[in-house]
Amino acid sequence: MEKPSSIIDEMAQAFRAVGYEPRRRELLALAGLLRRKTGAGLRAMLIEGLPGVGKSVFAEATAAVMEAELVVYQFHNWSDADELFLGVNVPAVVAGRAEEVEQEGALLRATRLSRKG
Repeated sequence: MEKPSSIIDEMAQAFRAVGYEPRRRELLALAGLLRRKTGAGLRAMLIEGLPGVGKSVFAEATAAVMEAELVVYQFHNWSDADELFLGVNVPAVVAGRAEEVEQEGALLRATRLSRKG
C-alpha cells in the first residue's frame, strides 16, 4: 500500500502538469480522487466560495487531472430546482429551433456523467 505522502506527491505532479500549483490543503482534501480509477473515488463535487478565490481555475485543473468533463452552473438568488434538471439552450431560442430549446440542466448532466465514471 502506498504511503499517503507519495499519493499527495503524485497528485501535486499531476496538477503541475496541467499548469496549476496546488495548495497542500487542496491535495489533502482531494487525495481520494486518485482512487477514481478503481471506482472508489469521488465522482462529482460542488465548489462554493467567495468571488475571486480561484474556484473556477481549481475546478478546471481538477477536471483536467481527472480527465473528466467539467459541468459549470452559476447559482443565483433566483435559481430554482427546476433549472438544475432542465436547462434552456438560449442560442436555439434565438434561432427559432424549437426542437433544440430544452437541454439537460447542470445537475442532470453531472449525474449522467458521474454514472459513466
